[in-house]
Parts: sequence; structure tokens; C-alpha cells
Amino acid sequence: MNLNLGYLEPPSKTHRDYAKALFERRHEAIYIPKISVELPNWKPRINECHDNCAEWYFYKMDCEVVHGWICIDLSAIGFYRFIGHSVIKNKDGSLKDITPSTIEANYPFLKSGLDSDLYFEATDVLHEYFGVSNLDHLI
Repeated sequence: MNLNLGYLEPPSKTHRDYAKALFERRHEAIYIPKISVELPNWKPRINECHDNCAEWYFYKMDCEVVHGWICIDLSAIGFYRFIGHSVIKNKDGSLKDITPSTIEANYPFLKSGLDSDLYFEATDVLHEYFGVSNLDHLI
């Protein structure tokens, strides 16, 4: 997760509008428990949440992948940041974060509200533009 504290202007009006919509829904964000998992010959990799969740789903298939955003309140410096992230939804409905991180803090997670194709379309543009999936909203 990149915690660069500089504001990154969204690359398009669509991204700005989506960032605003996420900001307006930020109260829906929840803290997701982090868990340690592994499979024979595989362990999740740091900062590879989308691939980790896809791999876990491929082998387990009794779960779902949920795409969304880690929410970081940077209102003290004028903006709110959303960082693309994926977690696992177990068949009992519980959400779990299986991706290891070098950051010990646990930030709230907000579901994307988009289907997978639109979500990855948005995050792919952010990666092309910034090298990270940070989506900022000026306050």
C-alpha cells in the first residue's frame, strides 16, 4: 500500500465523480480482520491483494472475492484517499483480508459498488496514471 501523502488529482471526471461517491459512502466502510492463510506450495504475497484473492478463490471456491477500497482519512491535509483492495467473503458472509502487509494499522474497507470489469477498468487507469491505485477526493 502506497501512503504517499501528496494529493493525486483523479485522471478523469469519471474518476472524480466516483471518488466523490465513495467519499459520500465512507460511513459504510468497515474494518476487516486480517488472517494468515496458505495453501500447499502457495502463500499470499504482500501488496498483491487482487491476485491473492483470485488464487484463494480458485482453490477454495466456497468464497467470493470482494473488490473495494481501503479508506484513509487525510482530511487534516485536505483530502480523503481510497486505495484499491480486494478481500475474501466466506460462505458465512464474513469478510477476511488474506493479504499480508508491511503496515500494521488496519484501515476501514469500503466495497466498490462496481462489478469486477468496471472496478478493474477504474484501477487499471489509476495504475497507468500514477503507478498505484490511489483515488483521492478533495474535501
